Amino acid sequence: PLMITGRIHQSFRLLLLLLATIAQAEENPEFSGLMDYLDASVSDGTVAGGSILLIHQGKVVLAKGFGYADIKGKAPFEVETPVVLASISKPLVGTVAFRLADRDRLDLLEPISQRLREFAEPQLESGEKLPRAPSTVELLTHTSGLRSHDSPGGRPWFAEWTFGESLGDVVKRYATDFAFENPPGTKYAYSGIGTDVAARVIEITSGGTRNEVFIKELAEPLGPDGDHQAQPD
Repeated sequence: PLMITGRIHQSFRLLLLLLATIAQAEENPEFSGLMDYLDASVSDGTVAGGSILLIHQGKVVLAKGFGYADIKGKAPFEVETPVVLASISKPLVGTVAFRLADRDRLDLLEPISQRLREFAEPQLESGEKLPRAPSTVELLTHTSGLRSHDSPGGRPWFAEWTFGESLGDVVKRYATDFAFENPPGTKYAYSGIGTDVAARVIEITSGGTRNEVFIKELAEPLGPDGDHQAQPD
C-alpha cells in the first residue's frame, strides 16, 4: 500500500486530511477534552495510538500524536509517524479513474472485461453465469457484486497468498476464485476487492503500476515536496 510521509503542501494536506503529516502546531487548550478522550482510548486498549489534524479556515488549529506507534517498544505515535493509507486509497483510485476518463482514455461505463479478459465469463456463487462484468463506476461505488468486505475471504490483503504478489496476479485470482455475490449494479456492498480491481483497470489503461499512477496523476500535479512510498514491514 502507498504510504505518505514528510511535509507536504497545503493542497495535498487537504486531500489526505487526517492521514497527512504536517509540522507541529501549537497545542490549543480548547481541545484538552478531546485529547483526554483519545488518551483514555489508548489506556483502555480501544486503540494503540494515532495522530489528529484539525484545520479551521485554512489554518492548522491542532496537530498532535497520541498513544503508541509500537506498543511493545513504547515508541510514541507522532504527528509525522508514517501511516498506511488503507481505505483512503479508494477516493484516490476514483480520482485517478475520472482523470483518465476526462482525457478519453477510460470509459467508466464499459464492462471491465473489455480491459481485463479474466472477467470475460463472470458468474455468481451459485454457478449462474452473469450477462456482463461490472463497470469501473460500479467497482468504485461498491455495486459491482464482488465479494463484500464482511464476507468470508472479503479482505484478502490480510491473506498470505497475496503477500509479495503483483496487483495483476492478485486480481486474476479474484476473477477465478472469487465468484460474484450479486449481479453487477443490483446491490450495494462495501468491497475493497472491487477497489483493487478498479486499480488494476487503471494500471492496464495507463501502462504503469498503481503507485506510479498515483504519483503521476495526483502527487506531481499537486506538487508535494517530501512524500515517498514504502511497503510496511
